[in-house]
Amino acid sequence: MEFKCFDCQINFEGEGSKLEYMDPMYGPCSKIVAACPVCGSDSSEYRKPKPSKGASQPENSCPSYHNGSCSCCH
Repeated sequence: MEFKCFDCQINFEGEGSKLEYMDPMYGPCSKIVAACPVCGSDSSEYRKPKPSKGASQPENSCPSYHNGSCSCCH
């Protein structure tokens, strides 16, 4: 698994262990953590951000946009 240490700002591969904790808003929770090889602090699993979809323009999303009556956009 890949982890990210926010103290050292590094990503590293490692074996994680389950950490259970009490969140004030959600109650009992758990996450996978691993010790950072540089500083030793608990580091959370790193998930790569999903690629963002291009900003949709009204002219691309509504076929009636080009003739001035965009009833599907309302």
